[in-house]
Amino acid sequence: MEVTNKEGMTPIHIAANQENTECLERLLRAGPSLIDSRWKDGSTALHNAAAGGFLENVDCLLKRGANAQLTNEKGMTPIHMAAYHCGNAKCLERLLEAEPGLINAQTKYLDTALNIASRRGSLKNISCLLENGARVDIVNASEMTPIHSVVAHNGNTKCLERLLNTGPHLVDAEDKDGDTALHISAGKGSQENANCLLEHGATLDSRNAKGMTPIHRASSQKNVKCLETLLKAGPHLVDAGDKD
Repeated sequence: MEVTNKEGMTPIHIAANQENTECLERLLRAGPSLIDSRWKDGSTALHNAAAGGFLENVDCLLKRGANAQLTNEKGMTPIHMAAYHCGNAKCLERLLEAEPGLINAQTKYLDTALNIASRRGSLKNISCLLENGARVDIVNASEMTPIHSVVAHNGNTKCLERLLNTGPHLVDAEDKDGDTALHISAGKGSQENANCLLEHGATLDSRNAKGMTPIHRASSQKNVKCLETLLKAGPHLVDAGDKD
């Protein structure tokens, strides 16, 4: 039972990441002391089950006493892993039920589960976390809120709308570079996200650390449609110069 593969995984780790709960249960009965053993990156079987979105495995491990508070080398709990997996919000719900106090726990890079779910563009996971009390104002190591993360990494406008409805006061929050979500959307050329942010009161003349407005960002990236949207909203900024 304690034999591991080259990644340091025991049979329990491997079974936790497969859709065969009966096999996992048999292995846990044979080696109950290995339930929280860690493989190469510090993850446990519960991390594996959460990352794979295997609800029955997550439930099996929790009922047998798996520790949902343990973190891997990146500082991720099983809740963080479940937030990363887009396909099964029920795993996330089950883990939050077991450890509600970890909902706003941060990883090594200061990401919360909500920041991770936002980066992945999972509306179900975002909704699950918000409904369970996740804070939308916690920033990661790049000083990005979940609102920044959703526009920077996947551009899912429905996710953006959900986050803005929860934290409307964060529409103009700035990351470490002074960029607001509108700056990032303009740079990415996302007309839909730009419209969504403007409808929620995003400031057009906000300047980042380089003195650039969202209009400058859209122009510098040659994102014509997004630029047109921004200029329509703020025609008085057409000749605004940047810091340089």
